Amino acid sequence: MNTQEKILVSGHLPPPVTGENLCRLQLEKVLRVQDWAVISRRTFHLGNLLVPGRVVWLLAGRSRVGHLRDSFMLCVWRLLGYRVFIYVHNQSWRYFLKRPRVWRIISSRAISWVVLTDEIAEVLAGSGLTVHRLDNTLVEGDEPGVAANRVTPAIRRLVWMGAVTADKGFPKACRVFEQLRQGNSDWRFDVYGTGPLAGDGRSSPGLVFHGFVDAAAKESAWREGGILILPSSYVNETQPLAIIEALAYGLPFVASPIGGIPAMRGDVDNPAGCALAVEEDDARWAEVIEGVLKDYARWSAAAQVTYRRRFSRGAYAEGVAAIMAGVSAAI
Repeated sequence: MNTQEKILVSGHLPPPVTGENLCRLQLEKVLRVQDWAVISRRTFHLGNLLVPGRVVWLLAGRSRVGHLRDSFMLCVWRLLGYRVFIYVHNQSWRYFLKRPRVWRIISSRAISWVVLTDEIAEVLAGSGLTVHRLDNTLVEGDEPGVAANRVTPAIRRLVWMGAVTADKGFPKACRVFEQLRQGNSDWRFDVYGTGPLAGDGRSSPGLVFHGFVDAAAKESAWREGGILILPSSYVNETQPLAIIEALAYGLPFVASPIGGIPAMRGDVDNPAGCALAVEEDDARWAEVIEGVLKDYARWSAAAQVTYRRRFSRGAYAEGVAAIMAGVSAAI
């Protein structure tokens, strides 16, 4: 690879606590390790009209305004002959699907989409667009040791990590917690994150709101053990970072089968590190969680295997390198 080759990573640069921005920072770190000279800018930066290199990674904007900005810059970059990868972490792929024929003409294989789930990849590829699959990875803090399974405490502890909102399923998680407490009062529920439902007057023995925590406090929370719960109904769910973090630290998770979550369980040769609660019944969710706790060592070990094979930083770096291989050969 030409170590002097520059590459632009362009995104809307939201506050650092957002998932998209954390993923952008991780992408930039990996590209630098792979000897690319990374330039990081906002999507609508005037300097983007003339990129020093010939390669661009664009983090797609989630809003309609963001999509219009993306579309304008993509047309400019295409006219200038740049190779562009559109990195999709949100619902922005739906905007591109509205005019697939236009994007097929514009892209002419010089523009491709990098997505997190097989479902999105199939839909975009079915519309004639060029698609790459790239699993997400741990984006904050030091990566836990992945050479061997760690012993994660099997305790009666539910963990919530992320936005405390209704579409992520927080009210349901609280109801499931109450069901668990009815069966055993030792259960506790630690909630890490902020949102409209954080500390909204809910008062229950064992329920603790910790608010937003930094990377060090988050690592400590994961190492304490337990089970991550995510009864999400968010229609644009792809690969929640909270799930990847839980797997990295050997915590099983119980979640609703929505978006890209089911595929995060692994495959036939990779034992599942989570349980999917299909039924809406809160008592059934509680039963699934109790079942995971009873065989916690197996679930925890499977979670770590899933992380090592699919979501470790090494696996992510290999995925990025595979995508960039064709570009490197052309330089």
